[in-house]
Amino acid sequence: IGFAHEAMKNDSSIAREINIPGHEKIHAVIALGYPNEMYQSITGRKKPVTRFI
Repeated sequence: IGFAHEAMKNDSSIAREINIPGHEKIHAVIALGYPNEMYQSITGRKKPVTRFI
């Protein structure tokens, strides 16, 4: 994902392909979705505390 940000900065055809106007800049890439694998077990993490301001 980190490479995608650099690739988009260096190759303007990528931004055109996903309809980003030329005057806008890409500052971050965030991957969203669910994995295509089923895991045997997951880690025992606490739920994060989320606040919207």
